[in-house]
Amino acid sequence: MSHRMVAGRLLLDRTGLADRFGVVPGTVSSWYARRDTTGFPEPVPIEGEGPRRWWDAVAADAWWSGHQAANRSRFTPVDRSGDPDDLLDATAVARILHYRTHRCLPPGLLALAEQDHEPTPNGRAGRCWRRGTVWAYADWRSFAANAGRPRRRPQHIRPDS
Repeated sequence: MSHRMVAGRLLLDRTGLADRFGVVPGTVSSWYARRDTTGFPEPVPIEGEGPRRWWDAVAADAWWSGHQAANRSRFTPVDRSGDPDDLLDATAVARILHYRTHRCLPPGLLALAEQDHEPTPNGRAGRCWRRGTVWAYADWRSFAANAGRPRRRPQHIRPDS
């Protein structure tokens, strides 16, 4: 059992929080162990429960919102100007995400390329991304940062076309 109702409050155990936030249970344990620095909420005392810990879902959700906001604030702002349907090359994508060079694009973003375009001067096929896809990746990146080890790969983040 990963959840229970006590006096009208939804309480979640470590597994319940992990499912709610999309991380492995060990990440919840780590947040709790480092609660001095993470600000993770204290468990709700339940008499006769033994070593099992339960957290109030409302308090945990409030902590999670703050945790995610702190993660997002560490990223540089993304350039949101332009038409979301514009096709961009790797250099333009790097500029939007404020990477030094197009060679720094992460594999997750490379996998989202819309199509290959005309060969580059060196004869290789270059990749193109829709500006909206780059924005969606930036939003996912800031959501996923330091969330812990994910249980599964994120859902496809391309916007509906």
